[in-house]
Amino acid sequence: MPRNKAQFQKGFSLNEFIKQYGTEDQCFDALYLITQDKKGISAMKLRRHLGVSYNAAWRMKHKLMQVMMERDAQKELSGFIELDDAYLGGERTGCKRGCGAADKTPFVAAVETTSEGCPMRIKLSVI
Repeated sequence: MPRNKAQFQKGFSLNEFIKQYGTEDQCFDALYLITQDKKGISAMKLRRHLGVSYNAAWRMKHKLMQVMMERDAQKELSGFIELDDAYLGGERTGCKRGCGAADKTPFVAAVETTSEGCPMRIKLSVI
């Protein structure tokens, strides 16, 4: 079976990668791809954008996500904080609706807002 040419393109050499992503601003633009997609970016899509191998894109994505998680864990919310509880889980036909439905995960969301009411940071905790 032939390989998908778009999926297995030649990646950058280290020198080419540093030329394109070697500064803080350039790195921020790669980071932008990871944070702006609603469901997150796949390693395959990141690989296509950056022109690196799949394994390099996967490692880069996971290392950046780990650093972002560790940074957020160290910072506490402050100022005006709004709290709400919610349930996460898909709908099923023919089953009980609402918060008592099976396979729903309850969690609490705490949102730090500015004085104008704009959200700044959020913390989620499973109950």
